Amino acid sequence: MKRKVGNIIAILFISGMITYVVIGSIIFNNRKENILRNGNFSSSIINDEFVGRQSVRSFTYEFIIGGKTYINEFDVNQEYFNKHQIGDTIVIKFLPSKPEKSIIIEDKEYKSCMGL
Repeated sequence: MKRKVGNIIAILFISGMITYVVIGSIIFNNRKENILRNGNFSSSIINDEFVGRQSVRSFTYEFIIGGKTYINEFDVNQEYFNKHQIGDTIVIKFLPSKPEKSIIIEDKEYKSCMGL
């Protein structure tokens, strides 16, 4: 009897975790699409970097919109991560109505002629 209850709890836990990951992915993809469609470009400075145990690479970056400073973190691919370091200026896109929601635009490189 205890074994059946333990199996049911394990199945419910695993199902819950899978649901959490799927819903989180859907929400993230919808937010990213919204930013790509409706966002504005800006430049940002990389403040910190994170290397996970396997394939996770992310940058923490800071940008100023309307006199307010925002700090965000975003996962990037390994090639982009290896080309950049702390202190580099990068291109981001943010929602004008909610600047705290932003993403790094990996296919555009910041050039000094773009200005700050």
